[in-house]
Amino acid sequence: EAAVQRLVAKKLQAVANQGKSADGQASITAAILKAQDDKTSGAVIACLQGDPVFQDLCKKELELIVARDKEDGEKLQAGVNEAIKKGVLLGDLPPLAYEQVDGLGKTA
Repeated sequence: EAAVQRLVAKKLQAVANQGKSADGQASITAAILKAQDDKTSGAVIACLQGDPVFQDLCKKELELIVARDKEDGEKLQAGVNEAIKKGVLLGDLPPLAYEQVDGLGKTA
């Protein structure tokens, strides 16, 4: 996996040096990469979206995120269960209603 990350980093550096992706469509600069913000993420995705190495890296990273999230949820639930058993938390509270939040078009 580290080799794939190095390959993607090399591709990004080449793109930054040239100013355009291999297909000539998306542009990215060293300044965009240095910013390390939401615009950087968007530019990297736009530049590398058709690259199979990048697609593999994205898939692996997503799998790792999902696994960590699942593990965090299990640990949190175990902690809540322990707190209920010790009487620190009430176990019979109804869950709060979910509130939908629209983030479309928002910026960081």
